[in-house]
Amino acid sequence: MHPNFLSDSELISEKKFSKILAEISLKIRQSLELDYILNTAVAVVRDLLNVDRVFIYKFQPDGSGIVEVESVSYQSRTIINEVLYDPCFKEDLIDLYKHGRVSSATDITNSNLPTCYVELLLRFQVRSILVVPILQGDDLWGLLIAHHCIDAREWQNSEIELLQQLSVQMAIAIQQAELYQQLQEELKQRQQAQTKLKEVNKQLKAKLTENKIYADIVKNMQVGLHVWQMEDLNDVSSFRLKATNPAVTHLTGYQEKEIMGKRISECFPHLLKTDLPEIYAEVIHSGKNRDLGEIEYFEQRIPHSIFAVKAFPLLNNCVGILFENVTVRQETENELKRQKKVMQMLTTMNPDGILIVDTEGVIQFVNPAGALLFGRTEDELIGKAFGFPLVVGERVEIDIVRPLDELCVEIGMAEMRLGNIIWEGKEAYLASFRDITERKRTEKTLREMNEAIAQEIQEREQAQNQSQEANKKLTNWIEALESRNQEITLLNNMIDLLQACFTVEEACQVILPLIQNLFPNTYGSVFKISDSRMLVEAIANWGEKIPEETLFAPHECIALRRGEVHFVEDTQTALTCKHLPQPLPKTTLCIPIMAQGQAIGVISFYYQEKTKITKEEHQLAITLAKQFGLALANLKLQETLKIQSIRDPLTGLFNRRYLEEFLNRETYRAIRTEKPIGIIMIDVDHFKKFNDEFGHAAGDIILKSLGSFLKQKVRDYDIACRYGGEELIMILPGSSLENTARRAEQIRKEIKQLSVEYDGILLSSITVSLGVACFPEHGKTGEKVIQAADAALYQAKYEGRNRVAVAPKY
Repeated sequence: MHPNFLSDSELISEKKFSKILAEISLKIRQSLELDYILNTAVAVVRDLLNVDRVFIYKFQPDGSGIVEVESVSYQSRTIINEVLYDPCFKEDLIDLYKHGRVSSATDITNSNLPTCYVELLLRFQVRSILVVPILQGDDLWGLLIAHHCIDAREWQNSEIELLQQLSVQMAIAIQQAELYQQLQEELKQRQQAQTKLKEVNKQLKAKLTENKIYADIVKNMQVGLHVWQMEDLNDVSSFRLKATNPAVTHLTGYQEKEIMGKRISECFPHLLKTDLPEIYAEVIHSGKNRDLGEIEYFEQRIPHSIFAVKAFPLLNNCVGILFENVTVRQETENELKRQKKVMQMLTTMNPDGILIVDTEGVIQFVNPAGALLFGRTEDELIGKAFGFPLVVGERVEIDIVRPLDELCVEIGMAEMRLGNIIWEGKEAYLASFRDITERKRTEKTLREMNEAIAQEIQEREQAQNQSQEANKKLTNWIEALESRNQEITLLNNMIDLLQACFTVEEACQVILPLIQNLFPNTYGSVFKISDSRMLVEAIANWGEKIPEETLFAPHECIALRRGEVHFVEDTQTALTCKHLPQPLPKTTLCIPIMAQGQAIGVISFYYQEKTKITKEEHQLAITLAKQFGLALANLKLQETLKIQSIRDPLTGLFNRRYLEEFLNRETYRAIRTEKPIGIIMIDVDHFKKFNDEFGHAAGDIILKSLGSFLKQKVRDYDIACRYGGEELIMILPGSSLENTARRAEQIRKEIKQLSVEYDGILLSSITVSLGVACFPEHGKTGEKVIQAADAALYQAKYEGRNRVAVAPKY
């Protein structure tokens, strides 16, 4: 059997590996926790390969690396969290991994590895090693490494292919987990910043409010204020007025501009004839407040007045003077004394009970009618607690308990009303009581007669009102719920449809109807940044007006420049983007489309009329842009992964996996349409000689050149693949055996004319041997036809190479 074909046991193992690969991929793709993804991968791989150690080596930004996770047998040494520095880890090896190449050694002591690299591996008791790169696009994220420590181990091709396919699935899962972690961190930072900003604003507002309150108090108080500064502490005549308030003008007759900044001798010279300047100086020196009592003031500008004066120390040798005109107060006190006598006379004759209560709730006066009402003498009531709420202005009804004798009491009712008065120069309450016991008895009888009817009417009205209110609230809740539910349903439908899209055009067809539905009063465009990131181009438009501006530079959009939402409520007064259409819309909203922390486009909403966007609309637009950004990033990732999964990285030709899928599909089609399929198997003559003479890099150059040549020679419906090693294969649907043979001969001649240069050296003429077979002449399955073409290839090599051999017909 030819070495390129698997044995029966190997085919069974390959099926098993495919099933396991699907199970592992499902596990790691269902989680967004990076640790779970990595630990699951290494544990399953070690169990599958039955090796001593499997770990993931992650590259750091500085070029070093660390063992991120590890699965190790109990008898092997653990290397988890170790930073490994290998002086033999050359740049060419890094480039090898960046191109998706695999590195392996069956026995490191009998390999071509550098001595220093072997010593590093022996330090960890390694005998066999297999290294598979983990790529994210063109970036090398890390390595999936398997160690066997007990003895030498040969790595099977199926095992290597399994780990390569697993590394692709891991790269997808790792990228999703890192994007998820980045999103969570951004949300946490945004919440912390908002909380801190609110606290700072709260403190600032409180401070401003406090300062304003103090200023308003000084400005609006009716007490006069002077602030005097003593310029010479030894000279009481050196006082100069530094501050005053508006009340001073009313109290003294002097305007602020007349006295502000002047010495005491210039504005109030008569004060120097008193002891007030000495008292002011004493307050400054002692630092203690001083009550100066009541002082008479004689001044031509105002009538003779009496002021209550207080002094208090301030900073910078200053003293504050508060003075209040108490002339009216003294006159009022005298008048109150006179009124008290009159009131006592009137209350004595009043049929209603009268009580005077101080602010502490203690009875100070009671008239004879009041004493009779409560069933006690005047002396028994004065000095006792009032016992009723002190609520001014409201007329309240109270219960009165009057003792008839030592054993019996009488329960009556009175109507009480309180008012404010001045009693003996102090604030007090005047309480009047009117006996309403008989009236209440009559009212009770009437009330009981009407209660039944009133109760029934009231219950009906309450039930009707409650029903109407409940219906109104329910209607409002239903409308709000329907609106939110509609938005959520539309967004969920959009997300499902976006996940099913294969192209950007399809994604735009999904999002545009949703935008028009959710934002009916807008028009605008969806822009995408080019791969060169030098231009921004419109990929879709919506609304009645189609913007003329379809191409602009990224810096012309403020949202792209700042990397955040840019909302302009009035474009006539605010900073606007350069790409806006003409005439300018009244209100604009530009939201950057982000993917992996980078702007990839922008959605611009335009309003013809000035519009205030609600918080819910603002957040809805952001959510829309975020989901669209994720969809675009996913489409790009799918395109990249699709290319990686079906293309050979060295030659650029399709790989063997795609060959099998294509050939199976074309075989079914050929059976249905009764058309042939031509197959050409190609092998480079003396390929080992090139490798031995010029090195494996030269061999890679030859394969790469042949790959480029074959891609130019295939028709739109033909494919060229790398079958394995230096073997290439071409599938020609619809081509007969004769046409396929002619095509093979033409290719052989043109390859012989190729000029391939390596390291400045023109390699000798390259020749190939070709085997030709055709479906269904050489087999009923694609696999059988490939076997026939392979046998014909070896017939060509046997006959002397550089020729075409056609498989014999059955």
